[in-house]
Amino acid sequence: MPHPVTADRAAGSLIAMAIGDSLGFLIAGESPRYCADFASHSLAVDDPPWLERDEHAFGQYGADTQLARELGLSIVAARGFTPVLFAARVAALFRGGHALGAGNTTSRAGRRLVGGMVWAQSGEPAPASGNGPAVRAVPVGLTFQRAD
Repeated sequence: MPHPVTADRAAGSLIAMAIGDSLGFLIAGESPRYCADFASHSLAVDDPPWLERDEHAFGQYGADTQLARELGLSIVAARGFTPVLFAARVAALFRGGHALGAGNTTSRAGRRLVGGMVWAQSGEPAPASGNGPAVRAVPVGLTFQRAD
């Protein structure tokens, strides 16, 4: 039986997503072995890891959380999903140089939006892929929950 989405559960989902992003921020793009070593050594101690990425310390969330936030804010503003509004918010994030640790695929799409390309054509063509869209499932799921 599904549980109703309350404000606390929605906030918890968004916070859990941001925590997951922040745990991987320092090691995004590294080899699987490096990531496994980081998880088994650095995350197994009481003190936060000493690593930094672009002057950001452990706990910093990245572009995945930023884009999920922008998607959620655009959904609230439009009272539903409006691709043009979301694309404008993404372009603003990239235009200001605030997309932290964005991957290559996301960065190229962001630059296309900044350059004026329409949202429907700004994405990276196949076979490029990444996990960013999966992170944005949280605000989509909270918005378009199924009532059983």
